[in-house]
Amino acid sequence: MTLLTALIAGASAQTTQDLAVWTAVLASPDLTDRTRLWFDGHTRRDAGRFLAIVRPGVGLQFNDAVSGWIGYGWIPSIPDEGDTTHEHRIWEQLIANLGLGDRASLQSRTRFEQRFAGSGGEVGLRLREFVRFTLPPDQPKRVRLALWDELFVGLNDTDWGAVGGIDQNRLFVGAGLPVSHGGRVELGLLNVLLPRDDLNVTWVIAANWFPSRQVLRPNR
Repeated sequence: MTLLTALIAGASAQTTQDLAVWTAVLASPDLTDRTRLWFDGHTRRDAGRFLAIVRPGVGLQFNDAVSGWIGYGWIPSIPDEGDTTHEHRIWEQLIANLGLGDRASLQSRTRFEQRFAGSGGEVGLRLREFVRFTLPPDQPKRVRLALWDELFVGLNDTDWGAVGGIDQNRLFVGAGLPVSHGGRVELGLLNVLLPRDDLNVTWVIAANWFPSRQVLRPNR
């Protein structure tokens, strides 16, 4: 149990646990020498609902290590009982790739979201900090260990249910397996903590596909 988990659990009256299956495709092909496209699409089967995410964007590569991005996200949520809801997001992010020599890599991604929902008129503001460790780095023909953590912090409350403060934390451990044309499939276990009146812990079987940038590169 991480320190964050222990702190949240200690402040919660009760802990509930669920199982889920999440899949995703994540791609960032080059558009020009300095600009890139972004796309990530997700399907998530959680307890009591199906959720999807469609998140396109565009980015500028400032140098070999740092890039900035802006995009849009559409998130429909379909409960087993009740009405489908839709959330829309505008997002901006800064990614920094921090080299750790030839044996490992470290990536930091800071994302700021402006969230809109049809069930309310207020805009939810949320900050997300993602840190990823990969061993070994940039070797597409080898199996790679992947470890990452992402902390979500709400900056305000809204009339449609977004909350200020620590919104959730996600911790992933898995392996990246090489596939044809230089892409990879990453399989692993994801721990999702949602501190509300009680602590909800979801254990997720996660499968993510990262297509090769060379395969997705558009004609210039």
